[in-house]
Amino acid sequence: SRTVLDLPEPVEMLAQVVAPVDAAGARPLVVLLHGRHETCYRPETGRLSVAWPCPDGTEAVPSHRGFTYLQRHLASRGFVTVSISANGINAQDIPTEDGGTAARSVLVRRHLNLWSQWAAPGGPWEGRVDLQKVLLIGHSRGGEGVQRVAIDANASAPWRVAGTVALAP
Repeated sequence: SRTVLDLPEPVEMLAQVVAPVDAAGARPLVVLLHGRHETCYRPETGRLSVAWPCPDGTEAVPSHRGFTYLQRHLASRGFVTVSISANGINAQDIPTEDGGTAARSVLVRRHLNLWSQWAAPGGPWEGRVDLQKVLLIGHSRGGEGVQRVAIDANASAPWRVAGTVALAP
């Protein structure tokens, strides 16, 4: 966890990866970012709340797993996919001037920078992911966030945004 911009609480660095099983060579990377919603739930009742970190007796809503169906479909077509959790931002973005758009951009870029380390020589994804072909998909506030990544991307970054898809941003 790290603090993102001016948010008071650290934000999780958590994601679900679904990759092709038998695809040869470096595959394009698709990054998915969910929208804004409740962040915690009480397992015994299902009651939802917005807090971060989640209070005792509650667990984080696993919204980053909500795109599993899409990740499996894309992986079957040869894409490496990663769906990022943004609960820590969702619980803290209301007072921000931009509704957390900049924080979401920072979070996605931190994930991409980690991927660049993992794809480097000797890394676990070496030769398996092509970071010069990154597609960003976001829903709602996530759509705003991935569009901001494309704007904020540094030309010297070890990854390149090839496209964005904003679903109901």
